[in-house]
Amino acid sequence: MKKKLLTMVFAAAVVLTLQVPAAAPVHAKVRAHASIKTIYSSSKYDITNDGKKDKVKVQTKRTGNGVYSYITYVNGKKIPGSLNYDVNYGKCKAKIISVGGKSFLTTRFDATLSGDSGRMYQYKKGRFSTVINPWNVLDVEDDGFFRTDGHVVQGPNGTAVCVLQIQTNSFVDSFTCKVPFALKNGKVKRRPGPYKVYGRATDNFYVNKIKNYSPDVYPESNWDSDPMFTIPEDETITFTALDDSLGSLWMKVETLDHEFENNNKEGEYVDSGWLLWPVDSSHDLVTDIDESDY
Repeated sequence: MKKKLLTMVFAAAVVLTLQVPAAAPVHAKVRAHASIKTIYSSSKYDITNDGKKDKVKVQTKRTGNGVYSYITYVNGKKIPGSLNYDVNYGKCKAKIISVGGKSFLTTRFDATLSGDSGRMYQYKKGRFSTVINPWNVLDVEDDGFFRTDGHVVQGPNGTAVCVLQIQTNSFVDSFTCKVPFALKNGKVKRRPGPYKVYGRATDNFYVNKIKNYSPDVYPESNWDSDPMFTIPEDETITFTALDDSLGSLWMKVETLDHEFENNNKEGEYVDSGWLLWPVDSSHDLVTDIDESDY
């Protein structure tokens, strides 16, 4: 009887084993771990502008998908909010500079695909607020034909310099412009132009060819005078300065291949003046540029 009972128990166990499904294969979930790195620290500056030197630390937080963001500490206290927009490429940097005797924090990342970008911040009421944003430095609307980016560096005599990288689709390449800022009545203000133009941040001038555009050239950066001449397409030109004081982008230009007769003075030939970009002499947007190419 006992042997028969053991046989029945064994048989039931076998049946139960066959009825239980095998466990599905599993894999450990790979999570994106954040990597935090200190990129700047200093105790030499009065970032809070209370007459005492402060300890400032800036870190970058990199997640597993390659996105960076900034983390800041002042005197050991974590400052809420992000210093810069998140970026997913490039090398992040930070530095304190002095403008008019006050300290400001600058951030920058070297972008491998589209130049670099950065901001300048002022510490106020426990937070950092943006005081220089390269996208908003010039009084020119970003309309798809004109784009700016850049970063802020220490300038001479207690100034800050915003190194702008400017792309205009009428021309083959981008160029650089350095815009100085100074402290006036306790606030950071842009110094008036015109501003010098460079081919790169270290080049002395910018040289390129006119493409898909035949701009009129004026003696001054305004509409009060008639155009002196029109630059034909494929003319080699150099930009030496820009002026946005009237709400539009005027550029000082010199032609390198030809001189042109001055429409305002018979017998006089000229090779330089101011052109307005990106509108033509009829004040209309240039329409023969294919924006999909950019």
